[in-house]
Amino acid sequence: MSTLQQRMEEGNSHTKLLNGIDRRLSTVEDTLQLILEKEDELQENVKESLEKVQEEIQRNTLAMKKMRAKVNSGISSYKIFGLVLALLCMWTIFANIFRLSV
Repeated sequence: MSTLQQRMEEGNSHTKLLNGIDRRLSTVEDTLQLILEKEDELQENVKESLEKVQEEIQRNTLAMKKMRAKVNSGISSYKIFGLVLALLCMWTIFANIFRLSV
């Protein structure tokens, strides 16, 4: 091959490469233009999505508070211990009273 043909082939490959880069850049430019045009709409969509997430978090928080209140409202181990101790004291007192009276 002659040097002229080699240069033409190199030029063609460079041209193809440059055309590919130009197409990609124009696609990016079009996408950016579309984003800029629809910026307000996208912000509204994001804002709506965030509001929905916030509402869901609030609902879950309320549900957790209700569940925690149910768990805490039950009889705790301290209450059970106090009740057993009080019953034991009362039983001892009544047992001593009946033993003394009999």
